Amino acid sequence: MALPLTRTDPLPDAMPGDVMAVDEGRVHNITTLLSSEAKFSAMSQALPDPCGITRVVDGRYIEVNPAFCVLVGIPREQIVGRTSLELEIWDSPQERERLLEVLARDGRVDQLSMKARAQGRVVPGLMSVSPVEIDGEDCIVFVFHDMTREKSVQDGLLAAHALMTQAGQMARLGAWESDEHGTVIRWSDVCCEVHGLPPGTAPPLDYIGQSLTPASQEALRNAARACLRDGTEWTLDLQVIRADNGQLRWMRAHGEAVREGGRTLRMQGVMQDIDAAHQAEEALRESQQRFRLIFQMLPYPMGITRCADGTYVDVNPAWESMTGVARSEAIGSTVLALGLYSADDRATVLEPALRGEEDTPVEATLRSRVGPALTVQQSTRKITLGSTECWLFALHDITDRKRAEKAMREREAVLSLTLEAASVGLWDCDITNGLVTGDARWHRMRGVDQSTEQTVPFDQCAGSGDAPRMRAELRRHARAPATKFDLITTVPGALEGQRWMRNLGKIVAWGDDGKPSRMLGVTIDVTGQREQELLLQRLAHYDALTDLPNRVLMARQLSDAMEQARTSGQLLGVAYLDLDGFKPVNDRFGHDAGDELLRCVARRLSAALRPQDCVARLGGDEFAILLPDLSSSEDAQRALARLMEGISAPYSLQGETIGVTASIGYTLFPRDDADADTLLRHADQAMYAAKQAGRNRFHEFDAAQEREMLQMRAQIVHLREALAAGQFELYLQPKVDMRLGTVVGAEALARWNHPQRGVLSPGAFLPFIEGTELETLFGAWVVDAGLTLLDDFCKAGLQFPLSINIAAPHLQQKDFAPWMSEQLKAHPQAPVHLLDIEITEATALFHLDRVAQTLRELRALGITISLDDFGTGYSSLTYLRRLPLNTLKIDQSFVSGMMDQAGDLAIVQGVIGLARSFGYKVIAEGVETEDQGQMLLQMGCAQAQGYFIARPMPAAAFLTWLHSWQAPEAWVRLN
Repeated sequence: MALPLTRTDPLPDAMPGDVMAVDEGRVHNITTLLSSEAKFSAMSQALPDPCGITRVVDGRYIEVNPAFCVLVGIPREQIVGRTSLELEIWDSPQERERLLEVLARDGRVDQLSMKARAQGRVVPGLMSVSPVEIDGEDCIVFVFHDMTREKSVQDGLLAAHALMTQAGQMARLGAWESDEHGTVIRWSDVCCEVHGLPPGTAPPLDYIGQSLTPASQEALRNAARACLRDGTEWTLDLQVIRADNGQLRWMRAHGEAVREGGRTLRMQGVMQDIDAAHQAEEALRESQQRFRLIFQMLPYPMGITRCADGTYVDVNPAWESMTGVARSEAIGSTVLALGLYSADDRATVLEPALRGEEDTPVEATLRSRVGPALTVQQSTRKITLGSTECWLFALHDITDRKRAEKAMREREAVLSLTLEAASVGLWDCDITNGLVTGDARWHRMRGVDQSTEQTVPFDQCAGSGDAPRMRAELRRHARAPATKFDLITTVPGALEGQRWMRNLGKIVAWGDDGKPSRMLGVTIDVTGQREQELLLQRLAHYDALTDLPNRVLMARQLSDAMEQARTSGQLLGVAYLDLDGFKPVNDRFGHDAGDELLRCVARRLSAALRPQDCVARLGGDEFAILLPDLSSSEDAQRALARLMEGISAPYSLQGETIGVTASIGYTLFPRDDADADTLLRHADQAMYAAKQAGRNRFHEFDAAQEREMLQMRAQIVHLREALAAGQFELYLQPKVDMRLGTVVGAEALARWNHPQRGVLSPGAFLPFIEGTELETLFGAWVVDAGLTLLDDFCKAGLQFPLSINIAAPHLQQKDFAPWMSEQLKAHPQAPVHLLDIEITEATALFHLDRVAQTLRELRALGITISLDDFGTGYSSLTYLRRLPLNTLKIDQSFVSGMMDQAGDLAIVQGVIGLARSFGYKVIAEGVETEDQGQMLLQMGCAQAQGYFIARPMPAAAFLTWLHSWQAPEAWVRLN
């Protein structure tokens, strides 16, 4: 395949991501060259460099390590609480400003060259900074690596390799693009420079023949053919014949195909002059000996031992000086044989490294031959030298520091609180007279304008209801002074409404009578965290539409009410309510009117109940009601009559008066001595009896409902026969990427081809299957049919994910994952990675640990997992934290309401945000309009399914639709 260039349109130079892609190859080559020196590259990570933590708000140090104190020559207690400018750490104030500029621009700092001033001398070094949050406060962690010795070595290297360094600084990438036949149609000016052509020059007509050496020509032709044919990316090192002087120079080129619908539209890529890199590699080989010298020059005691037997492989002069043991004696011997460590100390220092916690400093006692025993910190990590696993260790003498720690313990309590709370309000409580003083920030946090000299009674530091809790916490702290005073209170004088404060304190003085006399503490504003906790609790326990308790909260209340009924001897009424005529209202007036009707019903139910009663929305137009403290069935009937009277009053919707009634089933506990789930099921059965008896009535659970169960069992037999006769079929509903206008998968949905009633949707048969032994058999058929479809599509050359729905009882079986593995073996042609299993939140509501383990086993088989109907009443962050998921599906009820319901819109945005936070894909269900798709795209959700895109269809119809569907222009324009 020839690659002549026929167009001269310039391309922009490569973006930084392209540079990274090319530089990764260079780094790989250099890493390979230095593999024999792995012990020296790992060695630098074990060095005890100066480091610490400062607050972002005021730049004050809140922690530094001993190496930092040694560097600046100032004790730790004189550093903490002060800023770098106060301590004159930097060579000039501009150094700090430059650091802050890089941090603000990039969000972190990696090895920024800076100059510090320590003990009257300028110390060059590399500064690395990362942001971190400590107890709600923004802080930064820094590490300063002293480059004094390294700079001396570096200056020698720079002098010897000036030409290489200059070439590396000037290296740039050029971008190019070809058409679908491989003909390069444009390239950037950097490409011209690489080939020795003036800027703006069009590529040669016979680019490969004119510009490359014969060996490079063949390699590029083969790579380009594979890329254009199969979409295979390629990266090649090619030798270029420069047009200006005929010299041969090496360049690295990368190319990839731009494909759509299985067809290559064009090929694009980057190129870079890497001649300097080749020269640099030679220079690196020559400098290997210099790296070996570094080990000997470092002032830190270091060494290497074999993992297998603990014998020393090498030690540096600093180690010899600390231990008094010559290198010749150490090599081949062990630390135990030399008597430097006891057996227990050696096991202790290696324990973190054996757990994978490398470079963790561990204290030990070193018995030196040249003086008294030393207290040292050893940092250890595993390295590989050739084929031998070894321990690389570094020692740090902390004997003097340990002696100084005893003198600092009196201040340790307050200091630890300061480190924990970061920038907070400080207060001092005189326990003997109950008066508190605080700094200006503490008073501002309380919302009052008060001087620091004024005192505040202890009971008035928080809200009126918090005083008893504060006194109780003080008594607890006095009984257990090893623990801190810790209490969240409200603020009585807050200027912006309700606020919450976390108060941390420590008793620091005791009277002669043994009672506490003084307590010091800090206060942190935790209003944001508290409000977030309350919001999450409400989302997890309340229905978003009606603001009633959801199924989760109702289950807890039912359990409590049952326990109360057992204790009191009273009856507990458990009722199940379903609206009569709600669907016609929804169909006639629309979902918005239906939602408003449900809100009105919820308000009327709440108004008609007693204070101790509870009503919860279970979903749709179904509600559960708890009626505790009943004496008889008549009490329950009177309460239900009031409910029905309130519900049946006329409603005004869109200017029209409508009427709905309710059918209620109920049961009385402990007359009906069943568990909580069974009580609800019995009430549900009684509700169906009320429906069949004419609606607009209530019915108590009795034996008549059991007869209905017999009829249901007959229906199950019918369904079993239909399943055996092959009357079920999987329909496919497409999933699309609205931004790209492509089909990204399909969901398989069951349909019943009934001999007399025609095609039936799941609503006509799944309710009869749920909770029966047929549920697992039906799930097995769904899996087999789904894998068969994948097998057929693979044979037809189609590759896209297929989702199947698995019911909770089926998934929760102990042997589900092994059974699934056998099903995959029975369909060896079906691509496992294209199979997606959808579960609902209810599937994992109970037995979460078992479900999570099953899902992990399925993921190990290559199957992906989607969580369906997310946010419909069972939502909990526990799922996202504990379940191994790939995709979250936004329930269609929120998608349909997000255009005009702020609550639904917030939930959709929240689900999208949660999916991003946990690294999951997100797809929206029930997209029924073009505007809904646009809004989802604007919020960052690109994948969707719904009737506006396509209704579920047979597999044959799906294949036809697949080649004809096009996304609306409004969606694609948002790309």
